[in-house]
Amino acid sequence: MELLPAGGAVVFRRQSVSGWLVLLLVVTVAVQAFAGPSTQPQSPRVFKAIGKVVDAETGKGVYRAVISFTTLNAPQNIPTGSTLSKDQHGRFTFDAVPGVQYILRLDPTQEAPVVGEARFRAQTAEDFENEVVILAKPATKIEGRVVVAGTDEGVADTAVECRGMDIYGDTTLLALPRTDKDGCFRIITLPQDGQYTFIALQSRKYQRAEVKAWAPSTRPIRIEVTPHPPRIEIVLVHKEGPDEKVFELTGMGPVMPVDFKPGSQYDHAVVERGRGSFRQLPPGEYEFRLPQLEAQKLYLVNPKFTIAADTKQVKFVVAGLQPTPVVVRDRQTQEGLEAVEVILGRVDGVGGQSRLTTDKVGKVSAMLVPGRYRAHVQHRGYLGLMKDLELEKVGEPLVLDLDKGLTLTCRVTGKDGKPLAKVPVELWMGEPHNHQRQTDANGQARLEPMPQGPGVLVVRAEGWPPQARRVELKEDAAVDVALQEGVAVELDVTVDEGFAGELAQERKDKAGLLVIDVPTGMLLQPVPLQASGVQQVRLIPGTYRLAMVKGSGFFDVSQITVKSAGRYPVKVGRPDKLLDVRLLWERLWFQTVPR
Repeated sequence: MELLPAGGAVVFRRQSVSGWLVLLLVVTVAVQAFAGPSTQPQSPRVFKAIGKVVDAETGKGVYRAVISFTTLNAPQNIPTGSTLSKDQHGRFTFDAVPGVQYILRLDPTQEAPVVGEARFRAQTAEDFENEVVILAKPATKIEGRVVVAGTDEGVADTAVECRGMDIYGDTTLLALPRTDKDGCFRIITLPQDGQYTFIALQSRKYQRAEVKAWAPSTRPIRIEVTPHPPRIEIVLVHKEGPDEKVFELTGMGPVMPVDFKPGSQYDHAVVERGRGSFRQLPPGEYEFRLPQLEAQKLYLVNPKFTIAADTKQVKFVVAGLQPTPVVVRDRQTQEGLEAVEVILGRVDGVGGQSRLTTDKVGKVSAMLVPGRYRAHVQHRGYLGLMKDLELEKVGEPLVLDLDKGLTLTCRVTGKDGKPLAKVPVELWMGEPHNHQRQTDANGQARLEPMPQGPGVLVVRAEGWPPQARRVELKEDAAVDVALQEGVAVELDVTVDEGFAGELAQERKDKAGLLVIDVPTGMLLQPVPLQASGVQQVRLIPGTYRLAMVKGSGFFDVSQITVKSAGRYPVKVGRPDKLLDVRLLWERLWFQTVPR
């Protein structure tokens, strides 16, 4: 491409590829000149250094010796690494930078079991012509034998770990030989004289064992291993009439105590073609689980068994799964309930949960193995149910009886007797039977299903002081609540000087006074509190307990009796008495205290 002036315009003409390359080179040089010198770190100049590894006694070269070269306090871009002596004279080369001191060490190997060290530093290019010599000495050697404890019988084909300090002073794995047919092993690559740890690793027949020994040693070290304790055998059988045969299944499952707790001893048994074993466990009641069976619609008839001191074998019977009916009934009429959803799962969490829906007669079938299950049931007009069920035999029905709930109809009116809509109405009878509804256009709220018994009804209408009253449910009932305007109460709060600073550090939504209705024990409303002063609140005449919430604690402050409008003194000191949280009716305070 060529740029030529033509009447004040720039004309582009087609040129050869070489023209494009020349233009690109010119642009690159211009950009580099404009950007100035590069800020990237410059790589140091590297020379080839030469060296030789020779035997310290004979002066002969050592072939295929491993040489590691490192530096002292040098930048990261200085080359380091390792190399090999490449000929019978022991010669080697490595990359080096002038002015940097290198430490050259020999790493012992099976081909060259030698150790040694040398230092090298070159100031000029001529210094790289000088040869660095590393005098090699034989590495520390040691021999040993793995035998059965109390005998002289060698243990063949056993891996032995040798751990100790390497030439850099770090504790690491130095060698991993295997014993021969007589149980003997030999290590010839230990970096130095000293104490080492030798570990005979666990095998299928013997347990792990270790010894500490000094190397070199005038006699072989001895590692004694003990056999694993006797294992309890497992046999899976399948019965067909009076006959039984080994059920050839391969799988793995846990053997666990029936009353399994953290820290309990258990084992995982491996079954191959219907036979397996697990380690000797303390005497007691156990359960064997084999999840692989359920995928084939099979189960263990006798998963629970007893281990005694002399137990040597346990036989488990395998059978086909059959549908287990789950029945949901009305407790009073004993009639089945249709379209009830049942959430069913094992108590131990194995296998997850299943959602089942009953048919017209209140039944539904599931493929369940024997064990303990937990059922959750919610059905309109009935009280919720959570129940643990024990399935001892496949096919036996699991029955769930539901209780009908009661209905409490609450009608809320104002001072003129007119119904109030969208007013929150709460009925507290204890978890999980606490309900909250809003009134409709007729001022009515239906709270259902509720159990029989005592409760507290609370009405919290905007612009009105909260009202609470006790109720006793024996049957369906209706309650009329006429809201009262209450009286204006001024709480004259005095905070002790020693506590005021600490209270002021609390967030506004974490520190405050709680107004609790004494007759019902119900928390009615929170009052923000940060320091001394007058806090205004509207209350219905009655007796109230004032408690303080600070952080996550509740502390008793005082009790007041409101008869009419006025100012009531409240003194707040450093809390020293925790409030009995049972007065706060379960978790209500978390829902009403602003967050």
